[in-house]
Amino acid sequence: MTVVIEKEIAIESAKEDAEEDVEESAKESAKEDAEENAKEDVEENAKEDAEENAKEDAEENVKEDAEEDVVEEKSV
Repeated sequence: MTVVIEKEIAIESAKEDAEEDVEESAKESAKEDAEENAKEDVEENAKEDAEENAKEDAEENVKEDAEEDVVEEKSV
């Protein structure tokens, strides 16, 4: 009888250990996914910011060139 009880305890303990391992694995996987998503978001935001800055710079350069052309035409 004692052997049966010890066997049941061992089985229950093994089940609990397996459940804890699964939970830890799931937590680690979720953490890694969150970190990867955050990294991708940062990279995407940086790319979008760079594109927006380049667009704004180009627009500003066109505006400045146009203003310089107007000043040159008035000087002539």
